[in-house]
Amino acid sequence: MAELAVSAVSAVSAALSLVKEVLSFLEQEPNPQKDVSGDVQNIRNWLSTLQSYLKQMDGKESDDILKDCVSQVRDLAYDIEDVLDEFRVHVPIKFHGHRISTYVEGVFHPVKHRNALRKMSSEVQRINRRMHGIKTLDRLRSISPEEGSRSGARVELCHVIPKEDDMVGFEGYKETLINYLLGDSRSGLKHIWVVGIGGSGKTILVKNVYESKKVLKKYDCRAWIHVSRSCKINEVLRSMLKQLCKVRKQSDLLELDEGELRDKLKKDLQQRRYLLVLDDVWGEDDWKSIVHALPQGSGGSKIIITSPKHNLAKSCVGSSDYILEITGLEWREAWELFCKKAFPSNEKCCPREELVEWSQKIVKKCGGLPLAIAAVGILLSKKRQIPIEWKKLHDSLGSEIDSDYSLAIISRILLPSYKDLSINLKNCFLYFSIFPEDYSIAQERLIRSWIAEGFIKERGGKTLEDVAEDYLNELIGRNLVDVSKWDFDGRVKFCRVQNLIQEFIILKSKEGNFVKVLAESDSSSSTDNKIRRLSIHHSKTRWSDRSSLRL
Repeated sequence: MAELAVSAVSAVSAALSLVKEVLSFLEQEPNPQKDVSGDVQNIRNWLSTLQSYLKQMDGKESDDILKDCVSQVRDLAYDIEDVLDEFRVHVPIKFHGHRISTYVEGVFHPVKHRNALRKMSSEVQRINRRMHGIKTLDRLRSISPEEGSRSGARVELCHVIPKEDDMVGFEGYKETLINYLLGDSRSGLKHIWVVGIGGSGKTILVKNVYESKKVLKKYDCRAWIHVSRSCKINEVLRSMLKQLCKVRKQSDLLELDEGELRDKLKKDLQQRRYLLVLDDVWGEDDWKSIVHALPQGSGGSKIIITSPKHNLAKSCVGSSDYILEITGLEWREAWELFCKKAFPSNEKCCPREELVEWSQKIVKKCGGLPLAIAAVGILLSKKRQIPIEWKKLHDSLGSEIDSDYSLAIISRILLPSYKDLSINLKNCFLYFSIFPEDYSIAQERLIRSWIAEGFIKERGGKTLEDVAEDYLNELIGRNLVDVSKWDFDGRVKFCRVQNLIQEFIILKSKEGNFVKVLAESDSSSSTDNKIRRLSIHHSKTRWSDRSSLRL
């Protein structure tokens, strides 16, 4: 439902912008047609109301009837945009500021003007009838903000990489993190940020260190708190008291309000050296609320914070704190982990030469993410060891992500990062699905495309280009987009998304009818009834010969 709501909001927003522009034009007409203005005004009111309700629905589950309503709203918004776009093409007066063009249009094309206005009037009346045929608002009003919200339950990953000997490529990270925890025993409270994209293994790394015997001896008490996007501060504080201060009766904590919980934490921990892990932190406000409840002068106490957002860590880190960034595995390490999972009885290498080529292609597609490599390896260990089975998985990895249990973990790891994006950022992120695998796009071209699509809105006196660049930096800071090449002035020159992330966003784009991707591996030539954007990928031609067009 989330992808459908996102695509609907995007379509409604684009249509609403055009409606306002056309209304402004109609108001300046020397011979205004009240019926046309009234019909367009009805469309604007309908779209404005829908926009508010659809934004509330983002991330919610719903029934099939409501999904069908939202789908109809999206398609109707596309039609509204098409009708008004066509009107702008035929009647460019007022829609641009070039005086000569305006004069020429006004003198030589009055008949064209009237015909276009008449046609738009007819189409707008048809759209109004369709609007009343979609019983949308009553259904949307029946959805409360809490209804159908996802539980956000923690994905258990222990069955994917459960043991210390499976921590391939993490030896250096582990040693660094342990050194951070064992040092500075007389200094004040320090924060250690461990950041990396979902699936990079940061939580498993921290869990492994958290349970290390060396670390256990160093601290008087410890606690592991999973924060998540929907953080409830009182529940977090109670959990910290229960683990750090060994509160036996949970009922005693339920009677305390937030201020009392904070006071008790500071009092009980003032003279103790503690280790606190805040796993999966998404917001600066959440982090501050938790940290401010702790005594700041505790000698040698440490807080480890895991987060997928590198920009959050940079904004919160102090001068004496640390940031440990987890990147993808090197090829040798990725291959070793894959072989361990795909060939349990022959861990060191691929036992069959005819499988090597497709195994290497699959590992490359995982982009060095250990959880992805492990999940794919586990799935392949259950399949027949013949090249055709390996090829099928490689070609259908995007669809397998949602259907297979092991690979569904990858989707659930990436989903929180996707859900945390604003509507405009989601659109910008999904736009990467039009580009082929391993393709690096120039920053200037990407920004111009986002602006042309209407994803970028003016903000705080900034130009559209500046806002778009902020969006790109935000996606990079969230570890969703990689920088392929930096410019000489420290700005992004080329960027790309990892292969597995691209599979994920192609899947989400398909669900929301954001873009239709036609590739050689497609087994069917059938297409959806309404295609809004079409991207055609062909591996045997250069990118300059590949088609990527908006319909």
